[in-house]
Amino acid sequence: MGETKHISRSKTLWFNLAVAAFAVLVDHTDLLRNYLSDGSYLVVMMFISSVNIYLRTATTTGVRLK
Repeated sequence: MGETKHISRSKTLWFNLAVAAFAVLVDHTDLLRNYLSDGSYLVVMMFISSVNIYLRTATTTGVRLK
């Protein structure tokens, strides 16, 4: 099966949890929408997706729950 680490040590997991929490915050406070145009907001979302892709390609070990 190879080397694994506990899921709580996954940078990808923590990044995605932070993005999810930020999305909820933004949705309820209009935090970004007041400062960014629709096009800029799209660029921010594409940047977040790019970071997630990078983290997935940089992953060298699997994760486990227990």
